Amino acid sequence: MSDYLEQKVSITLSYEAYNTIESDMSIFLPGGKWATFINILIENYKDDSSASIRLASERERTSLESRIRSGRSTLTKAEKEVIDRLVDTYTRELRAQMHAYGSDSGITKKIRINNSNFDALGIGQKSEYYSEKDYKNAGTYVKALLEEYARQSFSKREEIFFLDIIQSLQACINEKKLVRIGYMDRNNQVSNRLFKPFGIFTNKMNVYHYFVGVLNDPKAESDRLYSLRISRIKSVKRLEQTAHIPLPMQEDIKRQMNEKDVQYIQGNQNICRIELTPGGQKMYNSILYLRPRHTAKEEKKNGNVIYEFDCTREQIQNYFFRFGKDAIILSPESIRSNFEESYKRAIQAYK
Repeated sequence: MSDYLEQKVSITLSYEAYNTIESDMSIFLPGGKWATFINILIENYKDDSSASIRLASERERTSLESRIRSGRSTLTKAEKEVIDRLVDTYTRELRAQMHAYGSDSGITKKIRINNSNFDALGIGQKSEYYSEKDYKNAGTYVKALLEEYARQSFSKREEIFFLDIIQSLQACINEKKLVRIGYMDRNNQVSNRLFKPFGIFTNKMNVYHYFVGVLNDPKAESDRLYSLRISRIKSVKRLEQTAHIPLPMQEDIKRQMNEKDVQYIQGNQNICRIELTPGGQKMYNSILYLRPRHTAKEEKKNGNVIYEFDCTREQIQNYFFRFGKDAIILSPESIRSNFEESYKRAIQAYK
């Protein structure tokens, strides 16, 4: 059995990687520790990371063989030789890339590799994830893995960190089983509810992952659709009961996701009328992220335009609040009052 000191590795991360990981920790693991976060990344990413050069080279070989074979059962000798040369080139280039990460200077952290990762990586022994030919020690391997992680898109990094949650939900979706989800709301309160699962999707900007499902509530008068941010899901439990979503509702869910972003397919719809100044119209035409689709518009003589939207309160608030004086909420009164009170509180903060 290894001791505590043996399991500690020193990692010097580039400033870019360090800042990315710090930012991700604040979103994925608020208040968490570096060691906890890093060990989750190692656990979830070691099999797919190109930092595991031997495994990455094997994946490249398998991919090449599949493409060249094209349905045939065997490869010719010449084809095998070509594949060998291509894989050798790929491995050399990959090794050079990983070594380039090692030359980055920045911020040094000492991280204790937990027992599970320590045993899986084979630190201090022969490892299937790294060798002396690839890295001088475990710390440089972990550094390469983290540097590569930090260079992925936010969506991919979220997928890596929440791999267990996503895989558990996907199993329920594939098997059409009810799922009990523990979900933390914006007030950090966790509630547990049963859902008929529909799917996992990213929003239109391909940033965040959402679970989409129908609330399983026999007391409800009608089925209620939910989209839950993956990063706020705290627990997933698969039940044996079969979960069936009727085909017409599946089509309606697809229609809503096509018309609105996935995070706005739940909640009560509001017919909202907003008057935009010429400046507001320019902002509406240029700010695409989270933009609601208008259902009608009416031009005024003063150059302003009144737009009508059929969407959730959350989407109106999240999108139009930044417009300030260039977006005037005409109705409903509840959203108009909310904007007015929020602007008043902002003014008071500056007095």
